[in-house]
Amino acid sequence: MIASQDDNNKALVAQVKDKAVGLMGLTREVDLKLLNKCFEIETYDCLLKPEYIDAIRARRQHLVAMETRAKENAEIAAKRKLKESTMRCNVIAQRIQLQEHLLSVGGDDMIKFIEEVCNNEEMSNKLNNENIADTVFNKYLDGFKINNPSDYFRD
Repeated sequence: MIASQDDNNKALVAQVKDKAVGLMGLTREVDLKLLNKCFEIETYDCLLKPEYIDAIRARRQHLVAMETRAKENAEIAAKRKLKESTMRCNVIAQRIQLQEHLLSVGGDDMIKFIEEVCNNEEMSNKLNNENIADTVFNKYLDGFKINNPSDYFRD
């Protein structure tokens, strides 16, 4: 160390009565990352200037706040999904969906057919359960899906 001194590196030797008792090496080229890994220098502001360490602390606080906000948003989304899944599987909601589906695929035709069957006794006697399903209901119910609980409930 003594032999390799230059403008960036200096060595100090402490001596007592012609005997070297201490050596200190000084340098301007400090590897702060290495020092931070090896020692706990956070107490000394990581040996950085105050404005740098303040900026680092502000950024850390910002990242923590963003992480907290992301967790809160995920919880809100999960609660919303639970509510939506619950509402979709509700009996009343499914009745409303069936009514909307029937109206969209020709509810007026279905009402006319039912009125004809009710008014014509001969026609109503001809229809049995299978016949009604084949002629009327399968045509109108095609494409309607009953909502079951989603995988969200399983999770």
